[in-house]
Order: sequence, then C-alpha cells, then structure tokens
Amino acid sequence: MKQLDVFMTGELIGHLREDDGGVMAFGYSRLWLARTDAIPLAPNLPLDEQWHAGEFVAAYFDNLLPEGGVRDFAARALHVSPGNVFALLERFGGDTAGALALLPQGQLPSPKPRYLPMTHEAVHKCFASSRGIPINLAGGEARIALAGAQDKMAVFIAPTGAMAIPLGDAPSSHIVKPSMDHRAHLPQTAINEALVMGLAAAIGLDVAPVRYAPELDAAVIARYDRQWVAICNACTRTTCAKPWVLSLGGSTNPREGRRCPCVALQ
Repeated sequence: MKQLDVFMTGELIGHLREDDGGVMAFGYSRLWLARTDAIPLAPNLPLDEQWHAGEFVAAYFDNLLPEGGVRDFAARALHVSPGNVFALLERFGGDTAGALALLPQGQLPSPKPRYLPMTHEAVHKCFASSRGIPINLAGGEARIALAGAQDKMAVFIAPTGAMAIPLGDAPSSHIVKPSMDHRAHLPQTAINEALVMGLAAAIGLDVAPVRYAPELDAAVIARYDRQWVAICNACTRTTCAKPWVLSLGGSTNPREGRRCPCVALQ
C-alpha cells in the first residue's frame, strides 16, 4: 500500500492511497472532518469517514495531471505508464491546480519555499528538451503538475521580474505557454492567446492577466488560483525586501500563505 498526503493551503485534509492492484482510494483526515470550515474536494467526494474509491476518485486526481503528448513524455521520463496516475502525482504533485499539494507520506509542506532562478534561455531549453517539464534540475526537484495538453511551464515571477522554477511544494505564480510551432496549421498561438485575453479584459470580462513575452515567444499568464497579499507578517526573514506573501487557493489570510518567496530571488 502506497500513500500520498493531500494538503490544501498547507493543511492536511486527507490521504490518497494505491493498493497493490493499482486501485486508488481517498479518505479525509479526522482533523479535517472535525473542522467547521472543512470543504470537500468535490461534490462526488463528500465529507465523511469512509474511503472513497472508483471512477470519481480516479477522475478527480487524473485531472490534476497534463494530457496527451505532455503526459506521455513525463511518463517515459519516469519509466511508468501514462495511466499510472499515482506515480505521476508522486513525482509531480507538489504544486497542482488550486490549493492542493500531494506529498509523500509523512512529509510536511515546507515553511520556506525554495526556488531555482532561471534565465529566459534556460526556459527555452526546457521547452525544447522536455516539453516544459523541468525533470532534471541541478538545484533541486521540481514537483509541478499542470493540466491540459499544450506545452506549458509553471514558474514564479517575483515583483522584480526575476523568474524561477518552484522546487518541492513551493507555489508558482505564472504559467508560460509558448507558441505551438510544432503545429504548422496553428501559427503564433502565444500572440493570439495574449491578444484574445487582452480583448476580453478590455470589454470587462473577468480573465487572468496575460502578456506576450517576445523574449520567450510565449504567453505569460498570471495564475488566477494564486493571490498576492500585501502583508509580510508571515515572513521571518529580515532581509525580505518585498512586502508580499504568495498564498495558495486565493486565500486572503496571510497566516494561510507561504513565507515571502521573493527572498529566494534577491
């Protein structure tokens, strides 16, 4: 029996298990169930003490992972089947959609997120060599999962503009989506996405901030499931020059955020 601990905004909410037959089951932690503000992962995974298994569990956690060729590449790199959801989350579940982080059993979220500074040239190379999945990093292990079939990379961009790859369970702040040059019938997709999203914002639609970065030939999208909080009470580093805390899941409570990640990029 293998297990991953599931955290939401740094709080242990449950456990994902896989038995010897490859069947996954999810159960909420007793501490989470005892909270008056506890919420379920999904309507089909209600708050109760039973272990949930079957298609709803498989579908929920499968949808945290990339699709298509991106998943195939990641699976080949790990020497596992693309359908081995548990193994892929075990490697890439540290920073997923929303406020979730899946960590090895017994491992706690890091109170001080770590980041590996990246140049634009290094980002280009990552897309060219590994579809934007930072698998082999000299400075640590990136554990990032982005759903969807298009090549993309989750990064942290500091208020100074410095870019870095989140390590472990450190949260990302932006998604980099390059042009789909390998599909000749879809030219300049990055410019098109930035333009369409800009037009949507101009007519008053609530869309994530997007810009086209010519140095990357990519659209750079601010994650709508991340929020900057202009309070640095949670930061214990006296050298922190930027009064920001990046919290997961859109929380406005600084106590639920991470210590100021900008210190890693000073």
